[in-house]
Amino acid sequence: MTYEQAIDYIHSTLKFGSVLGLDNIRELMGRLGNPQKQLKIIHVGGTNGKGSTCAFITQILMSAGFSVGMFISPYLHEFNERIQINRENISAADLAACTARVKSAIDEMMAEGNEDTQHPTEFEIVTAIGLLHFFEQNCDYVVLEVGMGGNLDATNVIDAPYVSVATSMSFDHMEHLGYTIEEITSTVCGIIKPGGILVCYPMQNPTSARIFEEDCMEKDAIFILPDEPEIRDMDIYGTTFDYDRYKNLKIRLLGEHQVYNATTAIAAIEALRNHWSVDVTPDAVYAGLEQTAFAGRFEVINDNPLTIIDGAHNVDSVNMFANGVEEYLADYNRIIVMGMLSDKEYEECIKKVAQVADIFIATTPDNPRALTADAIAAIAGEHCENVVIAPDKWEAIELANDYAADSDDDNSAICVCGSLYLISGLE
Repeated sequence: MTYEQAIDYIHSTLKFGSVLGLDNIRELMGRLGNPQKQLKIIHVGGTNGKGSTCAFITQILMSAGFSVGMFISPYLHEFNERIQINRENISAADLAACTARVKSAIDEMMAEGNEDTQHPTEFEIVTAIGLLHFFEQNCDYVVLEVGMGGNLDATNVIDAPYVSVATSMSFDHMEHLGYTIEEITSTVCGIIKPGGILVCYPMQNPTSARIFEEDCMEKDAIFILPDEPEIRDMDIYGTTFDYDRYKNLKIRLLGEHQVYNATTAIAAIEALRNHWSVDVTPDAVYAGLEQTAFAGRFEVINDNPLTIIDGAHNVDSVNMFANGVEEYLADYNRIIVMGMLSDKEYEECIKKVAQVADIFIATTPDNPRALTADAIAAIAGEHCENVVIAPDKWEAIELANDYAADSDDDNSAICVCGSLYLISGLE
């Protein structure tokens, strides 16, 4: 199987939809020899900040000298980003080889199954490829991001992880996870195993924090809610903060929420040190945090004009994005390009972004679930005086650059937000 054939095969399984449940993935992993049972895993669930938190944990463990697998979704520039070892994407050759093995196991599974046997979904297949690759490459640790929810997510095929992590909880994927914060949080509780450890986001939704703590008590698991960090300095180039015994920590990722994500990562590392005797020095924590980069999270991709991309796509993450705009770009002429998917809480998200924009450009992400630029503009127009429409994202970017070039004060900032599908390919 070639790399191109592997990608075609993976994407061809989109037709099997998104199915929550573990029967399929258990059957598939069993046919592959259950490689996940040999891995030391940090399992990361939650609504927002999973990718950034995974990146922080991974980089700290790398700084301590470990070989670290990282499984994330979705990707920004190329599919291979979803499966990384030491922050290097899986190679084309390795992806092709692992996909061939997974496809062979699926073919056997379908041939030997009965009429109730379901073909694995795309996410189940990618999860299997990732876990198989991490096993074959002898990773010391694997940082595994949940796809959706927790209890019935394909990544929950693993046995008890070394540490479970719950990032910021809010509303997303409600059609699958529930329409209340209680229901959504309960699905994430599935990553908490009996006798395990859960590290929580320090500024966690109080309702979610209570549910997590109660679930840990029922499962005789350790519940860790870190203290709030103290921010010392914050600008467009990074943030300095204190947390517990660590003073003057530095991160490059922007936004107050990234300080909380970094704090969550430190607490997870401390849990590994204290409960599993994992050798991570304070120097590794400092170095790992400062070296962490993660594309598409209030990321500066150009200085002239200042251009920032952010994959914020639900109410909570859009609020964080808007706070960042107000914090870092108060003195700028703010030109914001926005596109969203129709299955998100788009009205509230568009309203929030429009309120912090001087010029709002409505566009359409490259996705069949995309909301039309016209629909976005109609909502934005109620909250921003200067709204224009550019149906294609590249046309929108060109238009934003034209506005920046025409600015009298030469102090314009372009922001692109609303969907990872929209910012994909921008660099």
